[in-house]
Amino acid sequence: DYITKLSEYISNHKGIDYCMTINYIPIIARVCSIFHIPYISWTYDSPSLSLYSNTLSLDTNYVFVIDRALATRFGSRNPGHIIALPIACATESCRPLAISDEEHRRFDCDISFIGSLYTEKCSFRYDEVAKKIPEYMRGYMDGLIQAQLNVYGYNFLADTLDDSTANEYFSYTGLELPPDYDINIREIVADFYLGYKCSALERIKTLISIGEHFPLSVYTNSDFSSLNDPKDIPNIKNCGTVGYNTDMPKVFACSKINLNITTKTNQTGIPSRIFDVMAAGGFVISNYQEEILEYFVPGEDIVIYDSIPDLLNKIEYYLSHDDERNTIAQNGYNKVKQLHTYDNRMKDLFEFMETLKS
Repeated sequence: DYITKLSEYISNHKGIDYCMTINYIPIIARVCSIFHIPYISWTYDSPSLSLYSNTLSLDTNYVFVIDRALATRFGSRNPGHIIALPIACATESCRPLAISDEEHRRFDCDISFIGSLYTEKCSFRYDEVAKKIPEYMRGYMDGLIQAQLNVYGYNFLADTLDDSTANEYFSYTGLELPPDYDINIREIVADFYLGYKCSALERIKTLISIGEHFPLSVYTNSDFSSLNDPKDIPNIKNCGTVGYNTDMPKVFACSKINLNITTKTNQTGIPSRIFDVMAAGGFVISNYQEEILEYFVPGEDIVIYDSIPDLLNKIEYYLSHDDERNTIAQNGYNKVKQLHTYDNRMKDLFEFMETLKS
């Protein structure tokens, strides 16, 4: 039905240059292939299960992904048609914010973290599967995750897993794969099971480590008990949630330090949180990501940490050096406003598409 309706729409609207979606949708790729219309997908999910669809190889596809590692992984399935393109910030969000005295009282803090703890993402995946697998396999997977937690800047989960172990583990998941998908089981286990669990443990460990030394405000939809059990950390304040387009930018602007912890499944790309914080004029400390260094200058636009001790040292330093912190925040704001808005990105995207015509 969907194919029929979309086909009828395209037939009745002549002169369509492109079809474009956010994230890759195989059924639209099929229709565009029939009509020989270029299909542009800007995929921000990392990982993205739909990229394993056999339709990815269609020559009318142009799939932009925000993580270069993801472009490398899928590039051989459609050479020249899987392109790395960083995410950006909304042009209208790059403006001075009007923050009332009452809002300052609500949001002013030394350090804030906004985002999922990933506990809900791994509870029905890794945690449920862990109840079914043999003890030796549970020990191996837990050990692999603990090893990854100690490494910043390189995700080795998929590289370390062997196919035999991954296939055995996957047999306990109960996940049914679509018949027209060319799935790499080792990558699926590493990303959707081990990767999510690793992200949850890293976020909890990092936030507790901060809370043991500094006051920390956490805005999350996740179960907050993981930050209070097994020990109570009085410095960590549960602030609930904030609206993405309403209060969240104000939290960024009112926090002396905004923390970014990139999920392990995003191996090299820049997460949207960094652009969001900078657009609001906030100061951001982030874990190391390879692509950050291609667009921002550490110590000038952003501050990067490579371990929890390094993070704690930098938090202490920048909380006591207001001028340096404010200068870095202003530099980051100026850079995203000038170079990293969605207007900039869409210009880059369509300039790429136009070069194909010539």
